Amino acid sequence: MPDWLFYTLYGGALGVLILHFTGWLERHDMPWLMYVAVLCVFSAVAGEAIL
Repeated sequence: MPDWLFYTLYGGALGVLILHFTGWLERHDMPWLMYVAVLCVFSAVAGEAIL
């Protein structure tokens, strides 16, 4: 598995969990796929920056 894919999946899943447990998802009426897309892009960029 390439490093960027690992960071994308891990960061996306972690971000969704954090937003879910903090109640952010319930307060904002956005589709789940939108969250996942934004989080995956963000985590991929962050992963590239870390590497």
